[in-house]
Amino acid sequence: METVRQLITYGTKVVVEAANIPTTPEEEKTLTEKGVWVMPDFVVNAGGVIGSYEEYKGGTDYEAFELIKQKITANVKLILTEADLLTKPPRQVTLEIAAARVKRAMLLRRGALEVAR
Repeated sequence: METVRQLITYGTKVVVEAANIPTTPEEEKTLTEKGVWVMPDFVVNAGGVIGSYEEYKGGTDYEAFELIKQKITANVKLILTEADLLTKPPRQVTLEIAAARVKRAMLLRRGALEVAR
């Protein structure tokens, strides 16, 4: 919690979590209450998965980096915009968006399977 106090004292506005080192719920709550945005690690560190997908498709390094840039930029903007509009923490908005996307994909897949039958 000492680090959180230092971040607040120094006037930090955004914390971008490192890979697999999320902020504890208590720390995130304190930071959010003080007006500090916390971007979840599973959003900002998704580049490896996105890059692997592009590699699987046979894309170039350039195409991979462009896709990573486009996807992460678009998702961070969406999350911060929604968090601001809904006055919710970025992590909560991120989880809601992810759940909606997974549900949509499952419904589309179910529909595709039913059409194929």
